[in-house]
Formats: sequence, C-alpha cells, structure tokens
Amino acid sequence: EKNVLQNNLVIYEFVYENREVFSELLSLLNTQSDQIDRIIYGTQDDFFHFMPLDPRNGSNNMFRPLAHETNIQGVGIMYRIVNIPHIFNILKSHDFGGQTCRLKISVADNLLNQNKQNVYLQLEKGKVVSISSKKYDVEIRLDIADFSSLLMGVVDFSSLYNYGIAEISSARFIDTIDRIFHSIKKPICITVF
Repeated sequence: EKNVLQNNLVIYEFVYENREVFSELLSLLNTQSDQIDRIIYGTQDDFFHFMPLDPRNGSNNMFRPLAHETNIQGVGIMYRIVNIPHIFNILKSHDFGGQTCRLKISVADNLLNQNKQNVYLQLEKGKVVSISSKKYDVEIRLDIADFSSLLMGVVDFSSLYNYGIAEISSARFIDTIDRIFHSIKKPICITVF
C-alpha cells in the first residue's frame, strides 16, 4: 500500500515435469528478483520448504519455542469411495506394500447405505487375490471419509488409530496395515471447484 512499485509474483499452480524443468523455472524466477519482492506459490509438495535458502514467508510470525512461519496450508479436496468392492477389483494389479494378510474392513457411511459393509480382502505378496473370503487375520473399523483418505495414501492408519478415528482388532497388525495402504506419491489435484 505504501509503495506501488513493490510487487509480489503469485504462482497459483507450481507444476513441472522433471528436475531440469524445475531448475529452469527457478532460474527464471531468480531473474525477476529486481522486479518483485516475494514469490507466493501454491504447491502440493510437502517438502518444498527445503528448496529455498530462506524458507520464511515474510510474516515474521514465530512459534514456541523458536520456529519461523514458513507457509500457510489448507485442505481443499476430499476423496470419497462410493463402491468399496469395485475399487479393489480395479486395484487388483496394485501392490499393497508386498503384504500377505487376510483383512476385514468394516466401513461406516452415513450417506450411502451400500457402503455400510464389511469387505474381506485376501492379500498375497501385496496383490488382492480375493475380496469375498469371510476369513480374516485382522479387522479395521473406520468411517468412509477416513477410509477414502487411507486408500488414497494421504494418511497413515497408525495416525488414524492414534487419533481414535479408526479401530483395529489387534494392535500388532498396525504396521502391516500402514504398509498395505502406504503410498510413495500422494494424489495431486489442481482442478478448481
């Protein structure tokens, strides 16, 4: 407001294909350093704050005991599985962490009655070999919203369990369930709703 020549560059979607393109984008942004004060960018990269030499966001906000504010986060999209057995049929070739386990998934859903069900998965070396066997080694119980996030790989089962949002019939299987639903790459959606 005090200086009309002081501008920020806003990047709404920071998307790049590979390491070389990322480097070129940063070079381009660096050439603008005499023209802009701050670069404000949107990203879904949880680790992006490691990239700048100074990750502070300019707010000068501090957190106890001694930490600088680096970003502001928001949650903008929620996934919802509408047919649990069907999604596992689609994912038959997916590797569920190389795990061998007979898993009962008990899902609560207040919106879609057909999702209020028990699904029985038999996994062998990470592959779904059956979704109909009624035998199981371990049962997990959770709401469809949390199960959808778990299946998408955006939350660990152990976190849901520790928060009291999910239950498990035997705590010795928590690590197994974490490995089953672990995802190296989280989903990215840049569609504006």
